[in-house]
Amino acid sequence: MLKKVVTLGSGTLYSQVLFFLALPIISRLYDNEEFAVYSYVMTAITLFISFATLRFEFAFFRRRHYLFNEYLIVAGAMCLLSSLILVIVLWNLESFYETYFADMPKAVFVIAIIAAAVFNMLSQFCLTLGRYRVFSFSKALQMTLLVGSLLSLGALQLPHAMVISILVSFVGAAAFVSYPIRRRSRFKWSFHRVKRVFGSDILLCMRTSAAQLISFLNMLIPGYLIGYFFSLKEAGLYFFASALMAGPFSLVRRTLTSYLAAEFDATIRRAVYPRTRMFHYGGIFVAVVAAGMILLIFYGAEVFAVVFGEKWRQSGALAPYIFALLAIDMVAAPILSILPLMNAARLLLGGECVRLFAITVASYAYLGGEPDLQIYVMLFSGLTATYFMVMLSVFGRELTVFRGSKIISNA
Repeated sequence: MLKKVVTLGSGTLYSQVLFFLALPIISRLYDNEEFAVYSYVMTAITLFISFATLRFEFAFFRRRHYLFNEYLIVAGAMCLLSSLILVIVLWNLESFYETYFADMPKAVFVIAIIAAAVFNMLSQFCLTLGRYRVFSFSKALQMTLLVGSLLSLGALQLPHAMVISILVSFVGAAAFVSYPIRRRSRFKWSFHRVKRVFGSDILLCMRTSAAQLISFLNMLIPGYLIGYFFSLKEAGLYFFASALMAGPFSLVRRTLTSYLAAEFDATIRRAVYPRTRMFHYGGIFVAVVAAGMILLIFYGAEVFAVVFGEKWRQSGALAPYIFALLAIDMVAAPILSILPLMNAARLLLGGECVRLFAITVASYAYLGGEPDLQIYVMLFSGLTATYFMVMLSVFGRELTVFRGSKIISNA
């Protein structure tokens, strides 16, 4: 178990360390507005990935080596269809596009998003095949290409350098990870089995994809609303702090998410977790988060100003609340992500819809008056923490029910 976790986490660890080390230089090569556009593009990529393939690569975790080619074909066909829809939508949303992405060429934006979706799909299939080293190395390669492009293109002061860097990184990583997939598939498939895969899992995949899409929307609402009610400058401050604070939390979150799905039988179906031990670990977690928040409240703004420049001081003032938000998400999100594999996709989708409604109503109610950026980030963090606590209790109940069942059926 430990070896697999370390293997899965090594690529993400390398990526986070590399980006963190390069961030002081990157922050001086690009201004607040460019960081905001970069974050909006990464946001769009995250959203597109959540529904591009309808998560058929996630459904394959239940099948493993059975019907691999057919799942790959269905996922690829869904990705192609989603890409066509994306192109049509973008070419009919001129005002929205110009508001958030300025004068960036649409072709660059579209290719970057599609390349990211293809890379994510192929890397997930590598994970289902147990190719943990390939999966981890592909993540490291993508970040190496991204950071290298950001530094070189930024030094050359090329227009749209940050978005072009995203495109280069995902195209290169997708090309690398496609090699083991081609060797495994050998392009042997059956149209009858493709129809069978699509018909048997479409309902599960639609619910899972919708839940993930809404989950990403819930986490990304603040950045877009800050850009709308405040300005791109404030949005850049928020996104910069989020990107910086996300490093260590993203490492654990992504590793846990990948491991829990890849080792579903060992970690969920058969493992036993004593309640006293869980309370013990929970107490340690709360204490660490509280200590981190206190340090950031007193020293966050000053540290950001010294390390990254005076223009990022306000990002440090937002850091304590973003820290707490990401810490809770790091633990809760990976656990909740496997609810569809436990035949509980309905609950996950319903919970995310309620969360979206609550956050949207609360955000517009507060931002409609005379809002303060720091208080709004505190409000969002509090609502998110409440949601995760409720859903973790739901997960505990569903885990008991699932372990009592012997048949995996559609959610």
